[in-house]
Amino acid sequence: MAEYDLSPLALDATSIDLAGRDAEGRFVVVQCKDYREFTAGDLRKAVETFTSGRRPFNADHLIVATSAPTERTQLADELATLQREHEDLELDLWGAEQINDLLRYQADVVARFWTRETAEVFCTGARPFRVSPLLLPTARSRRTASSSGLSRRVR
Repeated sequence: MAEYDLSPLALDATSIDLAGRDAEGRFVVVQCKDYREFTAGDLRKAVETFTSGRRPFNADHLIVATSAPTERTQLADELATLQREHEDLELDLWGAEQINDLLRYQADVVARFWTRETAEVFCTGARPFRVSPLLLPTARSRRTASSSGLSRRVR
């Protein structure tokens, strides 16, 4: 098994802020961007920084998370372009909207990092009405679909 340097300095050199494993045991890495506005150029730079060198943990799933809104069409278009350019990498973009939706069900996390009172008000458990995010097929899902005979429906 390969060993990885998990020190803050080593992770900073790779532009990765968080690393973990998904339910299947694959490494997922997260780049966090505390930006007031997040542009298509910012997204491209984040992905190119990650893909330009040796991938930490040999991760094949990158999440770019930002405190800025990400519902603009230009970001969805750039994410789709980047996914085509990096078919071996699963890419996700989480903006303020997606992060808030996830945190609404995590009162313990909200209370820990903000206050218990904030959690009581913010964590309503009610799902806000939203249009589902654009889900792009990844190289992995295309391989799975192709091997299972579903490729005509997926592509």
